[in-house]
Amino acid sequence: MNRYCCVPRCSSWIKRDPRLTFRIFPEQGTHQVSPVNKFGQKERIDRRKAWILKLRIGKPVSKFMDVCSLHFADKDYFYRSKATVVPEQMLDASRTRKEVSYTQSSCAINFDSLRRKL
Repeated sequence: MNRYCCVPRCSSWIKRDPRLTFRIFPEQGTHQVSPVNKFGQKERIDRRKAWILKLRIGKPVSKFMDVCSLHFADKDYFYRSKATVVPEQMLDASRTRKEVSYTQSSCAINFDSLRRKL
């Protein structure tokens, strides 16, 4: 599937950098969030509206529009295991911590290293 980021001035494309993930906009009316407005007050608004305001899309959002992972902080992601998962791999005690983190990096991408100045 061809996936592009819809955020203005972002040129992320899944075929150019397959390490990126893409998120669709949340559905209207499903969740409320409480961001701090420009006056320093928390206001409760629809999550979809918060995305549109924050990203400054400037046009109607369609179901085909995606936002790439570069626009989210690492803390916004978590990776879930299957409910039935059991560890299967025994690591050699002589391997260094650096080697272990390198070999397991396929499941934990550091998005800060991918982040561009927008």
